[in-house]
Amino acid sequence: MIRNKSDIIIIGSGLIGLITAFCLSKLGFFITIIEKEKVSDSNNLLKDVRTTAISEGTKIILEKFGFWHKIKQFTEPIKCIKVYDRNPSDKISFKNESVNGFLGYIIENKFIKNILVKEINSIKKITLVDQTSVNEIQALNEHVLVRSNKKTFYASLLIASDGKNSFVRNFLKHHYFSKIYNQYALVVNFLHSKNHNNTAYEIFFDSGPLATLPMLNSSKKNYSSGKKFTFILSAMCNFF
Repeated sequence: MIRNKSDIIIIGSGLIGLITAFCLSKLGFFITIIEKEKVSDSNNLLKDVRTTAISEGTKIILEKFGFWHKIKQFTEPIKCIKVYDRNPSDKISFKNESVNGFLGYIIENKFIKNILVKEINSIKKITLVDQTSVNEIQALNEHVLVRSNKKTFYASLLIASDGKNSFVRNFLKHHYFSKIYNQYALVVNFLHSKNHNNTAYEIFFDSGPLATLPMLNSSKKNYSSGKKFTFILSAMCNFF
């Protein structure tokens, strides 16, 4: 049953919208997530080949909400970050001296999103309404009213998590600043034969930065052998 009234409405079911709903429900709030696409399609979830970097601070928060242990096996820790500025002599290395902590963790989006959707579908305080388009938003004295192509929803708070081309932002005419750099970034996941030693690299060339982030080789069933990198090449191509 679709709940008309909740404590919080979240528009958008990307990573931010899903994890926000999960954490807020653990605090006792009733949440309604509205998404224009079909969320429960596992084939679509597995098509997302992007990766997410989770900081040590965020990992601690996810631990407190009981979510970290659900995704830990799919993450690869970053033990060291090596930064080079145009030549090998200009370099800085970062390490977390804490025995129990790392500089961050890399996880493929398809794993974290698939687990999040399964968790959210099992939480009674969260109502996920997908394949639903928002048509109108009204901010009233006591609550926010959201009209969709299916129903009208009420809540005390509205959270916009619907991406860079946010319908909520545009509808409410919130001002924002953007700048066109006339540059593109290339992001590639690739396998390699050498061990990455859980090291991330940031290399700043005159023509633009290059970065690599250590990943698990998710093509292996036990997720323990083989190494993988996310390769990010940014600002190397200029278009005018």
